[in-house]
Amino acid sequence: PGYPKLSQAGITELGKQVLNDQYVNVITGSEDYSFKLMRKNQYEEALFRCEDDRYEFDIVIEQNNSTLRVLAPIVEKLADMSNEERAAFSWDDPPVEGWLSIHNAHVSRLYADQGVQILELLRKNPAVAVPVIAQRLRAKVTEWRKVKEEMTGTWKKIYEANYPRSLDHRSFYFKQQEKKCMMTKIMVSEVKEPADRRKANDVHLRNLSMAHRYVQPALPNPSPDLSYLYTDRAVFED
Repeated sequence: PGYPKLSQAGITELGKQVLNDQYVNVITGSEDYSFKLMRKNQYEEALFRCEDDRYEFDIVIEQNNSTLRVLAPIVEKLADMSNEERAAFSWDDPPVEGWLSIHNAHVSRLYADQGVQILELLRKNPAVAVPVIAQRLRAKVTEWRKVKEEMTGTWKKIYEANYPRSLDHRSFYFKQQEKKCMMTKIMVSEVKEPADRRKANDVHLRNLSMAHRYVQPALPNPSPDLSYLYTDRAVFED
């Protein structure tokens, strides 16, 4: 309640039926970068990065094909025009059918630093810019298809090398705990704790007894304060 209603432009009848313009998702809780929805081990991270790369690659290829599908009929139309008709051809009046903001964004990204100039040329002189852009898009189709074929082998190797290990969800915690337990400081503290407890008990018992003043102090107890029983000694040979 009280949240400003969002407005939109260019939405189609189908979009009005399936798109949400009434509800807003408000995140509660911590929004800093330390919050993690799920912890992934290094093998899962490799799979997720591979999936992200494939997704981004597919998105770029589809945007390229979509832009080319809009420009291809215009190129054919311009080829059939006379010089006077091409000079009078306008990009915005009337607007080109099917040309959306995502196509502008793709052309801008395709030409990088010159993207703004290319879009400006497309509006001012479409008869010259459209064939050039279409040719560039076709070249990118061939280039990216070849790159995808090469990367498919690399992605397959990543999946084969990391998928079986990614199923071990306890590996991260086990290695972390093992490293912590095998530290010299931790091992010494484990022995020191029962030793200090035994010494404190001995002092307490001696203080309770008055006879200890007349008895020669006994030699220290040679028994260990902490001991472990290893039934399978072959584990040390691993």
